[in-house]
Amino acid sequence: MHDPELSLKYFNSASTILFSSPLNGVAYSSLLKLLAKYIVFSHIDLVLQNMKVQNLKPTIEAFNTLICVYGEYGLVNRTIHLFHTICELRSCFPSVIANNSLFKCLVKNGKVNIARELYDKMFEKHGDDGMNVVVDNYSISNVVKDLCDLGKVEEGRRLIIDRRGKGCVPHVVFYNVIIDGYCKKGDLYGATRAEEFQIVDQLMKEMNVMGLNVNVEVFNNVIDAQYKHGLVEEAAKMMHIFHLI
Repeated sequence: MHDPELSLKYFNSASTILFSSPLNGVAYSSLLKLLAKYIVFSHIDLVLQNMKVQNLKPTIEAFNTLICVYGEYGLVNRTIHLFHTICELRSCFPSVIANNSLFKCLVKNGKVNIARELYDKMFEKHGDDGMNVVVDNYSISNVVKDLCDLGKVEEGRRLIIDRRGKGCVPHVVFYNVIIDGYCKKGDLYGATRAEEFQIVDQLMKEMNVMGLNVNVEVFNNVIDAQYKHGLVEEAAKMMHIFHLI
């Protein structure tokens, strides 16, 4: 069914008719996924409460769907609660997609420390070899980007360095995010703009050593930031380097 209200009516009728043989957790989970699809949060809570009374567990797929939806709508506490619930009831972590939604929600709402704690918890459980089961480069990239947007560029870069080889393989996207973060940071800390651009130069050299191509977007960000901060000569040199590549 594609109508959540009609589905609820049918579900309640079926529950009454089948009282001697009540609906199982799979049926409830199907309803949860439908309610999540149509963002019917109040009914989701009622269904979860009803399942708890009947000692029924949502499927892992249902948990993942709920985490994605709650995370997308910025319901931080509910998202965290669902994360811990799936760990407790199903003895596993959410899917990569669900965790990406979780991390993005946490960082967007200023819960960076909690995001780091949950990541560390996953790492302790899975180790280097199994981290790609629950997180990927996109997961870390999301956290790093949001850290940079908050002006915490060093913390974002440190996260990449700390997680290098632990479910994290730095690539051009990471460098783009970090370089862009340093360029924007100059707007907030004018007194240290020269130091920020020295770090940018180091990052670009590091990319070259790793065999990563510095793309047009990176050069545009750096040249634009240098020009805006009065480093006209440096911007001209950067343009010359770009044309040589």
